[in-house]
Amino acid sequence: MKMKKALVTVGTTKFEELVRAVDSPAFAEVLQKHGFQELVIQTGTGRYLPRKLVPHGQQAHVQGLLVRHLNFTSSLTELMSSCCLIISHAGSGSIFEALTCTSSSTRLVVVPNPNLMDNHQAELGQHLAAMGHLLICRCI
Repeated sequence: MKMKKALVTVGTTKFEELVRAVDSPAFAEVLQKHGFQELVIQTGTGRYLPRKLVPHGQQAHVQGLLVRHLNFTSSLTELMSSCCLIISHAGSGSIFEALTCTSSSTRLVVVPNPNLMDNHQAELGQHLAAMGHLLICRCI
């Protein structure tokens, strides 16, 4: 049986608010309660690196969940295709890569970065959510 894996990605950019939001024992607990066995947090060029769940460049088990962190990977497509949940910034490249390389059972949740000029990520995310391709949310 395939390991149930979640990916949080900010692509090649930075989105510290999203990385901080998922770097918490509460988030790990929710994933574990939903049967996830692995969480990969990809941080891109951001300065904030996960520290509550996993030391930089290492992996750790948190509440039965294997947590890994990486800045970049040679193949985000390969990583995405192995996940059943992808939480991504709402960049067009990341969204369309996730939609084209995953199965219909993979859930895509996008989080627009409101700090970007003209909030174009929210517009794209809302349009694709209305079409039923993904869910859109924000960091709280």
